[in-house]
Amino acid sequence: MDERLSRYKIFDPVIQRLNSLFINPSDEIVNECKRSFIDFFYHFQQNLCKQDPVINSYREIQYYGSFSDHLQIGNMYKEFNGAILIRLPKESFEIETSSPGHVNITLDMPKNIPKNIHQTFKNWLDHENYIMPNKFRIWGESIITKSMNNLEQFGSERLIKGRDGDYLFSMSKSDPSFTLHVEKLNTNIKIDVDILLCLEFVDSFRSLDKDVCNKEWLAEPKEPTNYPNQRGWRYTFPKAEKQAIANCEHMKSTIRLIKKLCDIHKMPYLTSYHIKTIFLWETDNRSANYWQQSLSCLMVSAIAKIQNAIDTQDVSFYWDHRLNLLNTLKLTQIQDCQRKLNTIMKNIQLYCVQQRPESIIEILLTSEEKNAYRNSVDSDRHQLDRWQNPGASSHGDNEGHLETIAPETIALGIGAAAAAVMGGFMLYRAFRGRDD
Repeated sequence: MDERLSRYKIFDPVIQRLNSLFINPSDEIVNECKRSFIDFFYHFQQNLCKQDPVINSYREIQYYGSFSDHLQIGNMYKEFNGAILIRLPKESFEIETSSPGHVNITLDMPKNIPKNIHQTFKNWLDHENYIMPNKFRIWGESIITKSMNNLEQFGSERLIKGRDGDYLFSMSKSDPSFTLHVEKLNTNIKIDVDILLCLEFVDSFRSLDKDVCNKEWLAEPKEPTNYPNQRGWRYTFPKAEKQAIANCEHMKSTIRLIKKLCDIHKMPYLTSYHIKTIFLWETDNRSANYWQQSLSCLMVSAIAKIQNAIDTQDVSFYWDHRLNLLNTLKLTQIQDCQRKLNTIMKNIQLYCVQQRPESIIEILLTSEEKNAYRNSVDSDRHQLDRWQNPGASSHGDNEGHLETIAPETIALGIGAAAAAVMGGFMLYRAFRGRDD
């Protein structure tokens, strides 16, 4: 371990506790939301199939994003991503590289296909038979709108009947995806589902920077920024990305901490994919042993990496370094991010120098979460004191005993003591840590 980073290990007990309390939500709640998402999404895409012959004939579904990568965090475990993938008929298309991170796709109209499918394909094309991303998006939106119009309506919402329950939902648009705001009736479950319609290919495609073992890749209807090419589709390899971060022991936990940090400090323009991309580049530069380090050390190192990316205004697309993923950010957003990250890093260094490990909650938790954290610590202190002085708790002598124990000893030692003697108490979960 880098000696400069090892000093940050003092934060480990606190990080482990808040990780369990606020970043990794309980399995019961998460699984309930996952079941609802899968049930809703299955019946949603089944309804789409009834509206369009292309989706009915050529579609597959796939989960992607933080849900698929197991990178959701506490208050974001209700956000899900589902892709509806269109596989074009074999030998009907050609791929050519274009702007950085993008490809152009031409379609030679397949023979012996139904008239209505032929017409849909034709509507996607320009005068030179290139499939146009904007026309594909317009088609996707029209199918979703048509599907919703055929569902039972309640005010501004529509009803889908699932296997595990009924769902009311509405839609908002955010190119190239659509967000469905879903409520499961007769429960407290509310989730947001991002729906992406894109093209899927299973043929080999070598991007400019990487050898990809997994041949499956997607073309998203997202034109290049600051380039005149309106035919370009953003290519990506979600399964290869998932595989790249799967076997790095503490990487996922570190990514979740960084996402929590950005959420707390209101940096929405530093997206989950920006963060994930920075870590993907790290998989090229780090050995597996690197990710076995202390979680606190990895978090501080990651913040430094993100600082550097923001200062240089460059997060290179993992599959083509020529594409800068930060090129859509405004200068004011860059400056805001710089200011917040500099303050965060200064505070971490101050807490470390002053040996104040519990102060790390100031940069990672909301006010409500900080109160809950302190209540959790107080509860465990009382539990430990009752164990050490079983007769004192009835006579109000607990405080006098705890005054003889140094605060840092309690903070660093209470987890091991409580877990060893009272494995059922909450601190045992808090100090377990987990990286799905």
